[in-house]
Amino acid sequence: MLIGWGPFRLTITGYSFNELVRTTSGRVVSAPVLQAPMPTHLLGAGEDTISLVSTLYPRAQAPMVMAQVAGIRAAIKHQTPFMMLHISGLIFGRYVGVSLKEKHSYIDVNGIPNKVDCELTLKRYNGGAGGLLSAILDIF
Repeated sequence: MLIGWGPFRLTITGYSFNELVRTTSGRVVSAPVLQAPMPTHLLGAGEDTISLVSTLYPRAQAPMVMAQVAGIRAAIKHQTPFMMLHISGLIFGRYVGVSLKEKHSYIDVNGIPNKVDCELTLKRYNGGAGGLLSAILDIF
């Protein structure tokens, strides 16, 4: 599976992922009413997040895999929204990095890990525009 998030290619040869979890929510609230069932109010779309769970093997995979992890970390720090695309042509929309959790293990005498477990969390970026303008901006 190949997913592109801006300049990053999330594939087997680079920052590979074992699991993709997508959570889409709606904004639904209920308001109490005297002597009647609580009406449900539909407030529109909620948040859309994607979590990519990965196990990386820096020595066995492409040599630049840890450089890509560093690039992802920098994109999160700078809060840069990027388009997210699937190789099939599916366009997820613009996403911004929320967090990157890393666990380095089996570290050799030079301080290089043989295994790195990562979890990258991305959140759909709407730019605060809302409504039709937001939908149009998500196309680009």
